[in-house]
Amino acid sequence: VVERLLAADSSKAVVDALDSRCSTALHFASKKGHLAVVDRLLAVHASLYVSPPRLHLPVVKPLSRAAISGHLAVVNRLLAAGAAEQE
Repeated sequence: VVERLLAADSSKAVVDALDSRCSTALHFASKKGHLAVVDRLLAVHASLYVSPPRLHLPVVKPLSRAAISGHLAVVNRLLAAGAAEQE
């Protein structure tokens, strides 16, 4: 599914599109531990930091989602790509 979507349009706007809960594809892949999908999204420059347009929503980064869900391989990949928790 990811490959089909990226083949149709891999523009930055599509890769970093937010759903109704202000999550991107990288958020979902990180939370679920889908390392191959994380790799593919990083290859097309998915953003490690996307701020929700609604300021009242908390910002939960893909790195946090992977860590909370216990996906060490994804955590390591995101860190290697430059992700870091910043307060």
